[in-house]
Amino acid sequence: MHFPPMNDKQEDSAFTALFREYPIKKVIYGHLHGAASHKTAFEGKREGIDYALIAADYIAFCPRRIL
Repeated sequence: MHFPPMNDKQEDSAFTALFREYPIKKVIYGHLHGAASHKTAFEGKREGIDYALIAADYIAFCPRRIL
């Protein structure tokens, strides 16, 4: 996804509800730029789904292997 599936309070959204309806195992998202937005981003496992923020500045412009 381009935009984060949750807000800065890490509340569920229509996207997270949709992910739970289907056998989604991993959600990769970006768009958040700057240290302030990175602090409120969710990364990790939630309800069996792995979430990863891969905004370029967040990962220091170093490619991340996604499997």
